[in-house]
Amino acid sequence: MKKGKIITGIDLVDKDIYVYHNNTRLEGDNILTDGGRVLSVTSLGSSYDDIRNKVYKNIELISFETKQYRKDIGKKFKNNKKICRFLFKKTLHIFFFMI
Repeated sequence: MKKGKIITGIDLVDKDIYVYHNNTRLEGDNILTDGGRVLSVTSLGSSYDDIRNKVYKNIELISFETKQYRKDIGKKFKNNKKICRFLFKKTLHIFFFMI
């Protein structure tokens, strides 16, 4: 990941989306990439599919040159009944997606 690319669109994500800065820096009014995994995008929701779809929809609103992210994150957990039962029983619906 190249450093110093301007990140836009974070202010456009839905109110129930949480964007965590992993490798960013602030220069003036601009948020810039600073190498590696730049952002984590998370959400809460009532179902696995709801959470996953919401997060991926909002990732599309965030832009910067050389942006990459995996499209298979979380698929493994959907098929793991034990993990899904724990997550939904405790109403802990947080999934991390790296941009």
